Amino acid sequence: GPIYTVSEAFQDPQVQHLGMVANAHHDVLGDIGLVRSPINLSNHERVTEFDRAAPALGAHNPEIYTELGLSDQAIQVLKDLGAV
Repeated sequence: GPIYTVSEAFQDPQVQHLGMVANAHHDVLGDIGLVRSPINLSNHERVTEFDRAAPALGAHNPEIYTELGLSDQAIQVLKDLGAV
């Protein structure tokens, strides 16, 4: 098969026919196209849009540190050490 760049892949007739491109909003990049699964299940609605794009690297770190039981002071120590 053909070897495409990302933008060429989104324009491929088969990708268009299967409706594999879904849109999402990214906080930094703005509106972007994402490739959804080509598999369609009869009892599930087809995804044409995502409610959000992937989070930024480390966006959920504070919540995870809290879930791990780290105090604000412990988190600050780790930040000062450059560990997180």
